[in-house]
Amino acid sequence: MSEHVRYTQAGRLMAIDTVLGADVLLLERLEVEEGINRLFTIQARVRAQRDEVRPDEIVGTAADISLTLADGSQRVWNGLVTELHEGPIVTRGAR
Repeated sequence: MSEHVRYTQAGRLMAIDTVLGADVLLLERLEVEEGINRLFTIQARVRAQRDEVRPDEIVGTAADISLTLADGSQRVWNGLVTELHEGPIVTRGAR
């Protein structure tokens, strides 16, 4: 992937941290459902900066997602990755 631009999550409003390491996945879209007396669910769309991310590398592992709010504070969710779907390469080598 060295011939492609490398992106970083530093300074972005949304970020994801996984066992894959820093900036391997870039958070593109986030949908969160929370409710009283129920577990939250999160669907995150990410772009991978690697040619391939195998499900056995990430499914079943922990992920931390952070969202910077208007006042500068952060909202953080900790959870488990339960699914991985691969899409086509869309831009500058990111999948």
